[in-house]
Amino acid sequence: MERLRLRKPRLTRKSIGLTKFWFGIGAGLFVAVALNSFFSVGMELMRLVTSIWSDLWDLDELERPFYQYFFASVSYLLGLNIALSIWFGRIRGNFRGHRPALRTGWLMNQLSLWVVILVVFRYCSLVPILVFAMPDVNNQLRLIDSYPFLFGLIPMVFFLQSWHIYQKCFRAGRWMLASLLLGMLIIFLLGRFLVVGPEVVNREYAGWYKEEFEYIAAQTSRAKFLYGIEYTRETISDLKKFYSIRSAIQMHGVSQAFEQDHPVSLDTIILARMIIDLQKEMPWEFKWEYAGKPTFWYYPLPHETYRQLKVYPGNSPESRELMELLLAMYSIRENTLKYYDIMYGKGPEPDADGNREFPRFLSNGFYPEQLLYLDLLGWDLENVRDSMKLREEFIEIRALYPQWDSLNISPARDLQLR
Repeated sequence: MERLRLRKPRLTRKSIGLTKFWFGIGAGLFVAVALNSFFSVGMELMRLVTSIWSDLWDLDELERPFYQYFFASVSYLLGLNIALSIWFGRIRGNFRGHRPALRTGWLMNQLSLWVVILVVFRYCSLVPILVFAMPDVNNQLRLIDSYPFLFGLIPMVFFLQSWHIYQKCFRAGRWMLASLLLGMLIIFLLGRFLVVGPEVVNREYAGWYKEEFEYIAAQTSRAKFLYGIEYTRETISDLKKFYSIRSAIQMHGVSQAFEQDHPVSLDTIILARMIIDLQKEMPWEFKWEYAGKPTFWYYPLPHETYRQLKVYPGNSPESRELMELLLAMYSIRENTLKYYDIMYGKGPEPDADGNREFPRFLSNGFYPEQLLYLDLLGWDLENVRDSMKLREEFIEIRALYPQWDSLNISPARDLQLR
């Protein structure tokens, strides 16, 4: 018996209809541009909203273009789905044998469209905002490192699925190739087209922490000018964070360096002083690491700093920075006692605008029981000061810092007696 061979018809603009053809292209381009703009604005809006409760969600030079081109590819493929749905919704010609398959392809495109729309709305819903805004969550999730191939396979599978049914009904190889090449050009253009760039949110966030960021820039420039120390970009980035795990890891590493018996490097000493001056707080997830220290003090202690002073000679750069570190400890302790006075209405009045600046590292609350730890910290500072007066090797460094010998370390217990 002779085998019946069916030849697939060639897909042409005439079979689609010129009006439907151009309308499908216009609708697809409109959807691609609109959705890509929505992704651009939505990402920056989410960065801005989450930075209110947490650190700014920052993307490096590799992550940002990667996500931009991924969202651009998804936007183009959704636009292609819209175009195919318009083309094959009610196609002309005698294709009765293919109409069930065409109907199936149209339904598959609609399913893909609504699934992606569901993902988009979930992406911009409350759930990711809660995740990115958690103070003890590292804001740099680095999905590009965990799932690099997945982000590339999703657009490829999406593209092949869009044409899967139709290429079984028509000879559409040239159409697929043309849509692929044109899609690469459109994805490139959409990836470079941003309605809202990252500079807008970065500038707004930098305005909130203007004093802190200016202090970090001044101190890092000072370290480079005086000692030739140049901190890495990652170190400065972690220093500018106040709520993420990367900040906690940095604080923990600096504190551990002072707990050891070996000498601490000059760059670590300067970094410890900057952390104290910035009054950085430890996220809750890492507070169990500091069971041996006061519940609000996550920095090097005075006696640990004194142990490092005995290692370095009198007028070395390390000794001068260690003295600056001790003075920073004294300053933050006195500011904390002032905060206690303000909190209980026994201290200085607010300024003309009614503002009262409280230490950031006490943002989780301050309790009268913590005055005991402040007393221990003051006692530690007094012991260090008296010990330095008795040792001749500290005469030179004390001469450079005469205010150290005359510090008035007020006891915290006096506040409890009021």
